Amino acid sequence: MPRLTNQARNLVAGLLVAAILCGCGASGVPSTLSNIAARSSAKPLAATNLYVANAGGRTVTVYKPGTETPLRTISDGVLDPATFAFDSVGNLYVVNSENVTIYAAGSTKLIGTLSKNMDAPIAIALDAANNVYVANQKSSTIAVYKAGTNQLMQTIKDGLDDPVALAFNKSGELYAANNKGSSVAIYRAGSPRQLLRTITSGIRNPVAMILDGSSNLYVSNAGHPQGSVTVYPSNASKPARTITDGIQVPQGLAFDSSGNLYVANQTDAVGYAGTVTVYAPGKISVLRTISEGINEPVSLAFGPSGFLNVGNTFFSAGGDITEYAPGSGRLARTIKDGITDPLTVGFGP
Repeated sequence: MPRLTNQARNLVAGLLVAAILCGCGASGVPSTLSNIAARSSAKPLAATNLYVANAGGRTVTVYKPGTETPLRTISDGVLDPATFAFDSVGNLYVVNSENVTIYAAGSTKLIGTLSKNMDAPIAIALDAANNVYVANQKSSTIAVYKAGTNQLMQTIKDGLDDPVALAFNKSGELYAANNKGSSVAIYRAGSPRQLLRTITSGIRNPVAMILDGSSNLYVSNAGHPQGSVTVYPSNASKPARTITDGIQVPQGLAFDSSGNLYVANQTDAVGYAGTVTVYAPGKISVLRTISEGINEPVSLAFGPSGFLNVGNTFFSAGGDITEYAPGSGRLARTIKDGITDPLTVGFGP
């Protein structure tokens, strides 16, 4: 089995939070940005373009649907980007190794930086009030900032041990996946956040998680021997089912419009290029396997037309993005231009 690199291990479900509304503030952020980000009535922009966080290239590249050449490249202030998110009017927030940088919708110009209380930030998520939550890997904390400001509301430490992924359920409870701690910590809605419970059953070195429309939790466990995806009903602390069929060092997770679960497996059964395995709702057996064009995949995202986009790292060669039509395992397109170690793929304006 190939090594599980730090970058792949630390893959957070950036694609899982890319569509969550974000309100971030920072020293140096224009007041107009803060005011816009805090407007709950603002109409979201259509998420039609593909965004890629290139950790190796220190860029975020943007592509129009069906194209293979960047529409624009964002590099101003970008450093080892792990993931990104958008606010309600399309401003882009990039999680770098030291800070979060902010860009106006459709722009490559840096307009703000959030850097206070950052310590190897790796994940970002926003609650219903647009408060921003940043998981810091080195200090095992979550820093909570008031929407539209750089004001620190709370630093969460209880229940954390190497947090690498964040998510919210419909009730506003916060979920944090701990890689070293092999757990998922859950915090009550509201402020201040307080630890409600911790899930350990079935968890082993989680790297990603996702919640479905019923707040069922899916956790991607990369621990040996081959990993697993464990599924927890809402409010449960023990898995209702465990998926191991077709799983080999699982990374990113995603759902298609029919509720099928897609899993990016960094390697395949004999330790080579990897696969994307697909599971029907409620099932643990593989529905189909996508292998054409796949090479150490870590991230997944569905575009507005239902095409699947896969971020393949194959670290020695820089990586690429492969695209597949809805319901198909046939390779439709490969994007190489501007791609270097694509840790997160997602869609935005």
